[in-house]
Amino acid sequence: MSTRAIYKFGGGPRTQEAPIDIYKHHDSYPSGAVEWIKHGVYKASALGVDAAMGTNKRDLMVMGFLLGNTGHRLISEEKLHGDIEYVYEIQNYGDMESEIKAYFIEHDWDNDTSVKKLIFTGSLDEMEEWSKGEETWVVE
Repeated sequence: MSTRAIYKFGGGPRTQEAPIDIYKHHDSYPSGAVEWIKHGVYKASALGVDAAMGTNKRDLMVMGFLLGNTGHRLISEEKLHGDIEYVYEIQNYGDMESEIKAYFIEHDWDNDTSVKKLIFTGSLDEMEEWSKGEETWVVE
């Protein structure tokens, strides 16, 4: 079974950069998301920052995520079908102290509505520890 998610790479609170959303069709439950984000951080750090090319940290992280993972595509969160289960917002790129917010999307199929509920905020290391307990993944 697929666990669909959006990975949002924002410009951070002090920039005017629009977020870049990446849709991943499978394995995006929280412990899977930790691995995808780690792959992105690793690839982004291997790419490095080239100021002459005007590459910023957000763009490096997006490139790292795309290069380090499969089964994804760029898309707007607002244009997705209704069966997204998680949204992950990633800030402060290029190190393991990235701030991550995880949301669970609770669907009411009978009324065709969805509610986005915050279920985690913290660093990637903290998310890895938190994600080991599957009971934390869904909000009642």
